[in-house]
Amino acid sequence: MARAASLKIVSQVPPHILTARLRQPLHGLVPLSLALVAVLATVSAVLAQVGARRQRAERALVRRTRQFEAIRAVTAEITRELDLPTLLLTLAYVMERGHAFCPPHPPLSPNGHMR
Repeated sequence: MARAASLKIVSQVPPHILTARLRQPLHGLVPLSLALVAVLATVSAVLAQVGARRQRAERALVRRTRQFEAIRAVTAEITRELDLPTLLLTLAYVMERGHAFCPPHPPLSPNGHMR
């Protein structure tokens, strides 16, 4: 059977110097670690705000798209039902007289113009 080789380290350095030297790098790492944690926390907070804003914007976009579609549907129906010659006569009368009371309309020719 082969025996495993072992090493014994002998040091002449007093223990209080070893512990002091071990603590020196740690004292330098603590502020760096705290700064890193602060940066990560700030980035996380900013990303959370951006995500929340995006969700609100998406909900607003959906709501406005639905409103636009409803308005477009109503506009299409109004356009289908619109009697343009009568509307133009009414507008001309209002512009001429200054009020919205309209007398009966004069007869229109087949192409939609006044006779």
